[in-house]
Amino acid sequence: MTEDQKLLGVYHTHSKFSKYNHGKDSAEDMIAMAQSLGLTEYALTDHGFKHVFGIRRKNIKKLRAIIDNANITNNMKTLMGLELNLLGVNGETDYCPECEGCLDIRLMGVHKAGRVNFKNFFKFILPNVFNGKSVKTIERNTDAYINAIKKFKIDIITHPQEYFKVNLKRLAEACVENNCYLEINNKHLKMTVEEVKDVVLNTQVKFVISSDAHKKENILKVQDALEFCKACEIPEDRIANLNKLPNFKEKY
Repeated sequence: MTEDQKLLGVYHTHSKFSKYNHGKDSAEDMIAMAQSLGLTEYALTDHGFKHVFGIRRKNIKKLRAIIDNANITNNMKTLMGLELNLLGVNGETDYCPECEGCLDIRLMGVHKAGRVNFKNFFKFILPNVFNGKSVKTIERNTDAYINAIKKFKIDIITHPQEYFKVNLKRLAEACVENNCYLEINNKHLKMTVEEVKDVVLNTQVKFVISSDAHKKENILKVQDALEFCKACEIPEDRIANLNKLPNFKEKY
C-alpha cells in the first residue's frame, strides 16, 4: 500500500477455531497481531460448521467470549463473524442456532469442502461439476446466492466466481439492495478485470479488500488485491475499508 492508502478494517481471517490446523494461530494471537498492525476494526471469521475445516458448533460461544474480552481490553474494535457456506439452490447455508446473538457480521461463499445434503448434491453440486458454464446453471447459482443474502442478512460475499460461476450483474445488484459487499480477496482473485470493469462497476455495489489470512503474519497481506483494484479502475470511494470503514448495519 502507498502512504495514502490504508486499510482501516480487515474482515476475513481465520484462527485455529477453523479446525484441523486450517487456521494456524489462536484467536487471541490473531487479535493481538491485528491490534499491533494499527487496525481500527478487525474480524475473525472462521468457517461455518458444515465446512470440513469449520468451527465446531460448541466453540461458537467460546469465540464470542474471547472477542468480548478483547473489546474490553483493546482499543481496536474486534468483530465476530463466520464465513458461512452456500449449500443449496434455495440459499441454504450452515447458519445454525448457536450463531444467534453471536455474530457481528456474516460472510458467505462457495467452498469445495462444504457439506451438502443429498438433494443439493444432485441439484446444486453436480450441475456445476458437469455443466458449470451453462446459462441455466449460472442463473441457478445466482438465485442461490441472492436467496441466501436475503434469508441470512449476509454482509460480504467472499471470493465471487470461486468454484461456481454467477451472473455478476444480478449478484451485484442484489448486494446493493441488501447492503452487502463484494470481496476482493487477495488469495482468490476469481473475477476478471473485464468482468469488474464492464459489468460490476456499472452497478452501485461496493467492495471490501480482504487478506483471507489463515495465520497472523498475513492479516494485512493485500498487495495483490490492491493491484487488482487498480487494474479494474475501482474508485477509492467504492472500496469500503480503504481509508474508511464499512457500515454493515445501514444502507450505503
